[in-house]
Amino acid sequence: MKKFWLLVYLAGFLGITAALFSPDRRGLFPPAYADPPDGTERSGPEKALPEPSGGLGSRETPREDGGKDRVYYSVTTPQEEEKTRQEEKEKEEKSWEMLRNIIIDRRTR
Repeated sequence: MKKFWLLVYLAGFLGITAALFSPDRRGLFPPAYADPPDGTERSGPEKALPEPSGGLGSRETPREDGGKDRVYYSVTTPQEEEKTRQEEKEKEEKSWEMLRNIIIDRRTR
């Protein structure tokens, strides 16, 4: 009986896998995830965002239904990364210092 259920599970798994990864899978996924029709170019996150001034920016992308999506982004500079790294190092040192000053009493009642 176990072999029968194993075969049923395996057949179902293979059927679902074949349906999801078939070349004609457009009907199974929402349009945003389906491949675009032949000859058209995909527009989306693959395109590089323009270099923002000051490290901050936003970009609006139109949707098919007439609405707009706005993406906010930031780019960190090497100086900001170094400052963040230094702050994290200081926090770590403070944490270790606090742990060194803790006394643990292991006596049982």
